[in-house]
Amino acid sequence: NAPLLSPEKELSPEREERMLSDLKNLLSGYPIQYYIGTEIFCSEEFFVAENVLIPRPETELLVEIAINKAEKNSTVFDFCCGSGCIGLSLLKKREDLFAYLYDLSDSALSLTEKNREKLDLSKRAVVKKLDILSPVAKEEILRCPPSLILSNPPYLTGEEMEKIDENVKKVFDLQEANITRVLKDISSTITLNS
Repeated sequence: NAPLLSPEKELSPEREERMLSDLKNLLSGYPIQYYIGTEIFCSEEFFVAENVLIPRPETELLVEIAINKAEKNSTVFDFCCGSGCIGLSLLKKREDLFAYLYDLSDSALSLTEKNREKLDLSKRAVVKKLDILSPVAKEEILRCPPSLILSNPPYLTGEEMEKIDENVKKVFDLQEANITRVLKDISSTITLNS
C-alpha cells in the first residue's frame, strides 16, 4: 500500500524485491484473492486462503437451489465446506435454518470458523472435523437428520484436471481433487463396511 499511496517514499531493497516477486506471481496467474485474502460470494465477503479453493460464481446456483429446497426451521449439512461459503451463505439467506459445516482440513475449518464469526452466525452454525467416508459420518447423520445435505467438493475428472486454470494448479493439490482416486476410496470404504 505505502508505495502506491506515497510514491515519494523510497522502498527498501527487501520491500522492492517482495513487490516485484508478488507482481510476477500475479502476472503469471496466481489468484489475487489470495493476496487480498477475501472473495465475494452470494453478496457476502468471505475470507479465503491457499488451503481452500476460491468460491466460483456458478457455485452460487447451489445456494439458490438450497434456499428453495431446505425445509422450514430445519438443519442442513455442508460436507467438504472449505471456506464455508455455501453453508454460511444459505444461513444468511434463510434465517430459519441451522447448519453443520464439515471438513477434513484443520486449516479449512479454521477459515470457516473465521467466516462464521465475521458473518455473525455462531449461534446457527457448528463447524466440525469429519471424514464423510467414515462410519462416524453415518452416525452424525442419524443423530441429527438434516433436511438437506450440501456438498461441492473440489473433485475433478482427469479431463477437467487437464483443463484447470493455471492459477489453481499453482496453489491447490490436484491429487487430492482427483475424482478417480476419490471414487476408488469410496468404493473400498463401501466394500469394507458392507
